[in-house]
Parts: sequence; C-alpha cells; structure tokens
Amino acid sequence: MSTTGKKKFLSDFFFVLAANAVVGLRPVVLIAVVTRHFGQEGYGLWSQVLTTALFLSPLIMLRLPNALTRFLAGSQKAGELAGSLLAALSITVTLGGTVVIAGTLASQSVARLLFGEDRFAALVLPALIYALSFATFAVANGYLLIRQKQKAYALSLLVKEVTEIGLIVLLANRFELHDVLFAASAPAVALTAAILLYALRHHGLVRPRLPLNRDFVSFAGWLIITHVAFFWAGRGSRYILVDIGGIEELSIFAVVYAVVNILGLLVASNRLAL
Repeated sequence: MSTTGKKKFLSDFFFVLAANAVVGLRPVVLIAVVTRHFGQEGYGLWSQVLTTALFLSPLIMLRLPNALTRFLAGSQKAGELAGSLLAALSITVTLGGTVVIAGTLASQSVARLLFGEDRFAALVLPALIYALSFATFAVANGYLLIRQKQKAYALSLLVKEVTEIGLIVLLANRFELHDVLFAASAPAVALTAAILLYALRHHGLVRPRLPLNRDFVSFAGWLIITHVAFFWAGRGSRYILVDIGGIEELSIFAVVYAVVNILGLLVASNRLAL
C-alpha cells in the first residue's frame, strides 16, 4: 500500500471510529430526556422500540447492504452500483411496508408481544415505521461503503443520530411518545432520499438488479441466520422479561444495559489511546 493509501486508510478509519464513538454515547442523552418527560415506563417503551428496530431492520433488508459491500466494494460499474441500490431499496420498502401493514392490523397482539400489554397498541405503527426507516437508511448508507466513501458514510450516520436526538429533545416536552417516534424516523428517511438522489445523479437511472449468484445468495442467507441467532442470544431476553415483569421492570434492565455499554465504549477508547 502506498503512503497516500495508508494515510487515506488511517484517516477514514479514525473518522468512522470517532463517528461511532459519538453515536455510542447516544443513550446518555436519551435516558435523561425520555425518563424526564415520559417516566420510567416511557423509557421502557422506547428501549423496546429500539430493540425491535435492531431486530427487524436486518430482516426487512435481508442483510443486503452487507452482502453488496462484500461482493461489489470498489466496483466502478455505474449500472451495477446504482442498480443494486435501487433493487435493495425496493425490496426493503416492499418487505417493510408489508410488515408495517400486517403489524398495524394486528396491533393489539403485537403490542402484547413487544410491550407486554395491548394498551400500548398505538405505539405499534410508529415503532414499525421507525424500524423501516432504520432499514432504508442502512441500505442507502451501505451504498457509500460500496463506493469506499467511508467519511461520507460516517458523516451521514453522525448527521442522522444528531438530528434524531435533537428532534427528540425538542419535541419530548410538547408531544406524546408515539408522535416523537414518528418524528424520530424523519432524519433517516430524509438522508435515504438524499443518498438515493446523489446516486441517481452520479450514475443515472438504471434498472434495479442484484448480483444474484450462488455465492451472493448463500452469503446473505447466512448473515440473516447469524443475525437472528446472535440477537436472541443477546437482546431476545427482553421480550421474555417484558412479558414476565412488565415494561417498567424492563426499563431498569435497559438502563443498566446501556450504562454497561457506555462504560465498555469508554474503556475501549482508553485502550486504543494507550
């Protein structure tokens, strides 16, 4: 690797690392804001919405961003790049829209599964839309990784998180939780649209297509399987806990979990510095 290449690699690495570090501190703000305005129950609900988004979004997008990054990274073929982005977004929106409609029609049952009680049925629609926005943004931002634009990737992630947190802080004392959740989906949707427009402007309008060879399908399939396995080994217990102890008990668990993660992030940063 040339000196210029090494400098770019290190610059991109530390830029992405810094962005992820800022994103990792997001719970510090949210714990304070959400518990202050919506109470212990409200934070439990919020944590379940986020947990559900983390579970559903990779399934909705079929882990296509990861698979496309693996097989198309560094490609200079305009049709291949733009076509894969359009195809992945189309699949994500179609599957996500189906989940949103089905979940809304069965909102009381879904509310019992997610939040432990059907009185929270009004939160099902904004929760599923939040998960869908999560997925579409991951697909769009993955396009930047495929084009090896790590700084743009990190910057868009940072803008999404900072804008989302800003909206939550601004609206939490004026609106109900489900309204805040709708607003929290807006930055991801706006950035997805911006990245899509950028790709179309750069590559032109092309036919949506994916590199559907055996290796690609197999790789994406294994990613989905491992996601489900690791999620249920880690965060899956929350759905059992909320059923047994209720949403307020879950909120205590969620706060402790968030604090441990933050401490882990700080320890990792110190080790990296040393």
